[in-house]
Amino acid sequence: MFDVGEKVECIDDNFYYEDERRMTILITKFSQLPKKGEEYTVRGFRPTKHGVGILLEEIKNDPIPYKNGMHEPGFKLSRFRKKKEVKDKVEEY
Repeated sequence: MFDVGEKVECIDDNFYYEDERRMTILITKFSQLPKKGEEYTVRGFRPTKHGVGILLEEIKNDPIPYKNGMHEPGFKLSRFRKKKEVKDKVEEY
């Protein structure tokens, strides 16, 4: 799991679906999508019907209607990994 404020990297940006209905739903839910290899900051989380969705500081999508009100859709946690920090070699010496 990730923490709010933590840096993460997108490892899966394949949002293409051959099923036209699913692709239409995706396009209407998300105006912005993460890109593989890009770094993002965790802004928060929201429950989804498939578990937990992650919200990112750098990407903000409009709220959409759900059974319990209007909410911003989140992305699957599995699309991200913790960003590995690389220490500056100069600082080590």
